[in-house]
Amino acid sequence: LTHLIFIVYPISSGTIKFGSTFAYLTMWGFYMCTFYMLVTIIFRFTGIDKKVGRPMRYFFFMCLNAETVIAIFFWTVLYPGLNEDDKHGTIFVFAMIYPHTIPFASIWIDFFLNTWISTKRDMHAFLILGLIYMIVNCIVTFVSGTPVYPPIKYTDVWTYIFLAAALVLGIISFVISFFLSPQ
Repeated sequence: LTHLIFIVYPISSGTIKFGSTFAYLTMWGFYMCTFYMLVTIIFRFTGIDKKVGRPMRYFFFMCLNAETVIAIFFWTVLYPGLNEDDKHGTIFVFAMIYPHTIPFASIWIDFFLNTWISTKRDMHAFLILGLIYMIVNCIVTFVSGTPVYPPIKYTDVWTYIFLAAALVLGIISFVISFFLSPQ
């Protein structure tokens, strides 16, 4: 619910422009979590939630693992590299802090409140999303000539270290959710 309340300002103010940020995994996660939260609310109020359990579970765990990778990657790799002058103000809060924190917190809170049951098959959705995003990121990087995220250039070994670390982080996130979910 918090995620849905705070989505109104960034889009209505123009801080976040829908569709113009397709190259960023952060925005993929932001839009996926927003969609998930909206659909969940609609399904709960209409009673449909019991009929669409498996697809929603796959989508939920895709969001959960993606948001974990996004939040940790941003706060450990990208945030320290930002210019100190850029770390202040309303735009920073809504363009940087919000999309890297609120969806992550919201999806993990939802995990505990709704007691999602994780199965080993749920990891497939995250792996497919990661593969699709890697292809999009690679295309955007080569077509534009500028990396979407500075550490991921596809021209040095660090790119593949970051991609492997993101995969491992997603797997760790999944394993943690697997052991925390009621079996």
